[in-house]
Amino acid sequence: ADSRNVLVTAGHTGRSGAGFLLEVSPHGFICADGGRAKNDSGIAGLAIVEEHGLAGGSFDAWTAPIGDAFKAYEIGRVGACNRLAEARGVAVGMPVRDAAMALLLYED
Repeated sequence: ADSRNVLVTAGHTGRSGAGFLLEVSPHGFICADGGRAKNDSGIAGLAIVEEHGLAGGSFDAWTAPIGDAFKAYEIGRVGACNRLAEARGVAVGMPVRDAAMALLLYED
């Protein structure tokens, strides 16, 4: 577990990404929403990791390019987050850098 770091990545937050997030187990994360996709499959992993106590969100792919974590951090905006992330101060529409800081500063 990487319990004191917040991961900001440009990979999507779909089902296939949930396993990786659980394996790495950061203090929190912000990933891409993959354009949300059909049935919100681009963010399906948010609920999966929440069941395991992992707080996180995804950035709106219309605010930063998928595949560029640096741009996501610099200009991205949160498009979705799970309830654990909301409890830590993350909100839809906020800049990714602010969301990452909110997750980092939260004390368990």
